[in-house]
Amino acid sequence: MSARRRNRPLLALALVAAAGGAATLPGGVAQAATRTVTLRDIAFHPARVTIARGDRVVWRWRDGGIRHNVVSRSFRGTGARSSGSYGVTFRRAGTFRYRCTLHPGMDGTVVVRR
Repeated sequence: MSARRRNRPLLALALVAAAGGAATLPGGVAQAATRTVTLRDIAFHPARVTIARGDRVVWRWRDGGIRHNVVSRSFRGTGARSSGSYGVTFRRAGTFRYRCTLHPGMDGTVVVRR
């Protein structure tokens, strides 16, 4: 079998992972996906994400020098900052609400499927 043909499953896996979706590794093992929430225009974009158990959500600060935080009763959050990123891997199913305490109405939700 040619090297090109052997690498096709890996290329497909890389494309799915780059698109932010979960992928299945050879042998049927699922690879965790990462979803990105961007903090800009004094809002979370998207404000609601739905993921599978074991997936990761990464928050990225892109709001020019405006400080934000990510605060939740369900997971450890962040202090106020104006740049960088922060990630959480969700290992149990449920609905996890979070907010920026510096900006009323800046709320978000992570829904983790079983």
